[in-house]
Amino acid sequence: MKQNASPPWLARCLFVGIAAQLYIVIYGRTRTFWWDEVYTLAAAAIGRPVEWDFVLRDVHPPTYYMLVRGLGLTTGMDDFGLRSINLLALPPALGAFWILREVFNSRKLALLAVLFLCNYFVLFLSVDLRSYAITMCLGLLAHSALLLELMGKRPRTAILIGACTGLWALHFFGAGIGLAILAVSVVHGWRTGMSRRQIAARIAAILVLGLLFVFWVVGVSNALDMTGGNLWIRNTPKPLIDFLGWQSIAFATLISALVVRRRSPAEAVPNAALWILLPSAMLLTVAVLVSFHTPVISSRNTSYFVAGTLLAITLYVPD
Repeated sequence: MKQNASPPWLARCLFVGIAAQLYIVIYGRTRTFWWDEVYTLAAAAIGRPVEWDFVLRDVHPPTYYMLVRGLGLTTGMDDFGLRSINLLALPPALGAFWILREVFNSRKLALLAVLFLCNYFVLFLSVDLRSYAITMCLGLLAHSALLLELMGKRPRTAILIGACTGLWALHFFGAGIGLAILAVSVVHGWRTGMSRRQIAARIAAILVLGLLFVFWVVGVSNALDMTGGNLWIRNTPKPLIDFLGWQSIAFATLISALVVRRRSPAEAVPNAALWILLPSAMLLTVAVLVSFHTPVISSRNTSYFVAGTLLAITLYVPD
């Protein structure tokens, strides 16, 4: 076997992951709508004028709702068919794996693909009529562009800012993780001698996206009227338990890697394995603080921590 070739068992796991994803997409698209999906359909208002008073009650930017509306008006799809909007997640996911070739060999890329595809977040959110599937893949692309910088590769400024802008446009947690990724890029770039032009571009993106999001929340939407402790989200340990359980294969891989590293020599873990977790840590800290007033940490919202976690685990696994 060639040194960089993937072992047969890993290739079989990858096949299982792809097959599982295809099965879910084909047979799961007609599952019963849950409350937030019904909200999406109401906000998209296909076949009738948009009720902006209703849309403006949401803290999320209306981008996803308008994408769903545009798809429905253009194609005439039924409610279940609108779930195909999540195909927009495919380009950023493929883009992420394409640029990760610079830091991962074929074995590590295959492992990351298995951990991503055999992941309950990815499987059940891929047919969710919410923005999570798209934002998970945009998050993977943004984290991958950041990882290239952390590993000393050529910065992909346009990809980084573009992916973070997409995150910002789709979900308020997306705005948070995007701004955190840009902030970590600025700090690491300043520490490692990144050009002033590239650092300035990232700072400008942080200021513009941050101010626009505040303007949306405070100046345009009525989201602040919905704050308080009486929402359907509660401060419970369930989201953390789900985060671990829904990624059981990934965390079992991490535990196996811990055992292997204790029992036999292995290459050092790159510092990037910790740096890539910083955006998630920053967003989680802010979310916990906000939750003292308005609970915001739901199981689905923890999907924004998936990309950084999987990249860190892949970096930690011995070659």
